[in-house]
Amino acid sequence: MNLLESGASIAQSATAAGFGSPAALRRAFLARYRVTPSGYQQRFRSTLAQHAQELSA
Repeated sequence: MNLLESGASIAQSATAAGFGSPAALRRAFLARYRVTPSGYQQRFRSTLAQHAQELSA
């Protein structure tokens, strides 16, 4: 599990990954993955919730 999937905030993830600021993480993440870190978190949470529902059905 990576930092953004762990439930850590964007600021916590930026600090832990060695970025100088959340804005620096956002720029690098957007350039590499074409989605913002918060957008990635939302997508991950949505996918995780969907899998949990499938498992409980």
